[in-house]
Amino acid sequence: MPMYPGDFYAQLYTSSMSHTITKLPESFEGLGALVCLDLAGCKIQGSLPSSLGSLTALTTLNLQGTQMVAIEAFPPSVQHLDMFNCRYVIRLPCFSTLKLCLKYLNLGNCESLTCVQGLEYVTSLEEINLAGCTSMVPTSMPNIVHNRALRMCGLSGSNLGVAYDNTWFEVSISLIDSFMSISSLIFGCKFTNFVNT
Repeated sequence: MPMYPGDFYAQLYTSSMSHTITKLPESFEGLGALVCLDLAGCKIQGSLPSSLGSLTALTTLNLQGTQMVAIEAFPPSVQHLDMFNCRYVIRLPCFSTLKLCLKYLNLGNCESLTCVQGLEYVTSLEEINLAGCTSMVPTSMPNIVHNRALRMCGLSGSNLGVAYDNTWFEVSISLIDSFMSISSLIFGCKFTNFVNT
């Protein structure tokens, strides 16, 4: 097997140079040993290329505050995905490819993101933050209530906790019983027509 020049990298942090990085290489191939990719705060626009999916050793991907609009593919072994404050992202690949490895997902303040697909298959997910995802609605969110690994679910400031004629509230009481192992459920809901029974 040929050695690539990038194989010696175990971690690549760019945060200290975030004001200068505006474009990524067209391909991530050749960085097969990369375990952690931290692009937080970079002024990256556009899409992350599909070659990101070739980073088979990558377990941590930090994209906090980037200006990108899409990710074409997830690395197959990513456990920690942080996209907090990625306000312009509109498209993500299906999460079902990460069903056995993803443990932490932070999509907080991804204001332009309208839906996520495949989360119902991610049985390893322990923490998810969807707070401030103002473009998402309950019908765009997969049913993750049967995930027994889930410990924290943040929904404050999103439309995912909005009730319409108490429908969500009535349904949520029965759904909360399904969160058997969850220790922190953060709704921050904006109930309309709330009736105290």
